[in-house]
Amino acid sequence: MSFATAAYNTIFKRNSVYVGSVFAAAFAFGIGFDSGVTAFWDSWNKGKQWKDIRHRYVQDEESYITLKVDRHVAQADEVLACSNVESSVVGLTKALQIEVGNGQRYI
Repeated sequence: MSFATAAYNTIFKRNSVYVGSVFAAAFAFGIGFDSGVTAFWDSWNKGKQWKDIRHRYVQDEESYITLKVDRHVAQADEVLACSNVESSVVGLTKALQIEVGNGQRYI
């Protein structure tokens, strides 16, 4: 049995199987083509896209020092004196974030 006969008997003989095969092949080709073009575009424009330069402009929540304060003693423009300070340092610290017991945040 040759390849042509096998292909005819399995795919082309019945219209429903043929149409299903065409749709499946078009779907697979679309996904493969999209993946290939996306990979080419990313390699051609490396360093120019937002995902490559985002770290320069956006600071993640994890890069803060967080001080949790249960009561605020001084005004916001004065030196902050606080009691029962709980601190945690995560990642590379670039800013200071202070949380007061009433939910206010100072950055």
